[in-house]
Amino acid sequence: MPLRNLRCRTRSFSQLMVMDTREMVRFPLIGVSMVTMMLILLVIHVSLWYAFTMMGAQPRVVVTGANAPTIAAELATEGIITTPAESGTHAVNSRVEVDADGATVTLLESGVAWDPIWQALRTAGLAAEHIRVIDSVGDEVPDFLRVNLGTTLLAGIASIALIGTAVPIIAMRERGALRLIATTPTPRWLYLVSLLPLRLALVTVTSVGIAIIAIARQYADPGAMGVLTVTIACGAVMLFGVAALVASRGANTDAAQQALVTVILALVFSSGGAVPLTLLPEPVRVGLGLLPGSWFVGTVNEAIAGMPAALPFAVAWALMLLLGGTCAVAASRRFRWDGPSGKSDRAIALRAQTPIDPLSRERTMS
Repeated sequence: MPLRNLRCRTRSFSQLMVMDTREMVRFPLIGVSMVTMMLILLVIHVSLWYAFTMMGAQPRVVVTGANAPTIAAELATEGIITTPAESGTHAVNSRVEVDADGATVTLLESGVAWDPIWQALRTAGLAAEHIRVIDSVGDEVPDFLRVNLGTTLLAGIASIALIGTAVPIIAMRERGALRLIATTPTPRWLYLVSLLPLRLALVTVTSVGIAIIAIARQYADPGAMGVLTVTIACGAVMLFGVAALVASRGANTDAAQQALVTVILALVFSSGGAVPLTLLPEPVRVGLGLLPGSWFVGTVNEAIAGMPAALPFAVAWALMLLLGGTCAVAASRRFRWDGPSGKSDRAIALRAQTPIDPLSRERTMS
């Protein structure tokens, strides 16, 4: 009997996956909506990165501190003009101070294309978290692509989980399509799980794309990919759990989509999508770091950009798993096949099991 049940569940799972794939093909806008927000954010952040770090005057650098000759030689290899420290600074627009803890790049003028300096320091062996870029008055100068890779990844996974999962389920309930599944012995949890493979494949593609950008730009070392993988898995559990809970009782597709888009924007903005957290006052930064969006983004940024997170890795992972698991369990118990005004799930199942009397149906039609 257990083996027979396993075969039936496996067959049901395969059929549900095929149905989900057909649904995605029939309504391609669902797939487009899953990646639109992420692509928009990526274009914005790449544009800001190019405008503020790549465009401007050619760096003319003076290098001081420990190991200055080696750093100067590396900068010269990258095509950056370097001048001896004792030659005066009238022609210098940047200064690199190297010490045992890292390097500080000071932009003495505005509009300096400082990205080649940063790349040269990384090539020389300095860790990303030990390179600081400031302006002439001591304020941090952010690399908008580096500090926003985490929020871009969050937008992608949140859109796949919330818009690409919850909204289609609510749409099927609104159309009455879930009643057909309710007439089969398919458990609620099996239906929800059958939606994951296709969407997890999209999460994988999205995550690999962000990881490639981080490694190609030398924001992250390949050794950090293990931490990034665990963080993405925990974040997916959290976001898909929330999506399942929203989809368990939702009955209006338009209202759900508008609400979920608002939730995604709130997650992105609270984790630094509007203003980099490094530019905010310390109390505000600490407060935002305790919100769910920052659990994910803070850990991702620490793994692939060397930016300190408000919470340790283990604490952030535990919080994401706790929230996602709680929502998933609640969703499996609260899930309805029909809307609030329709028949209960038990009534639908009993109706499906009751044989229809053909004579009674014939009399009714006549």
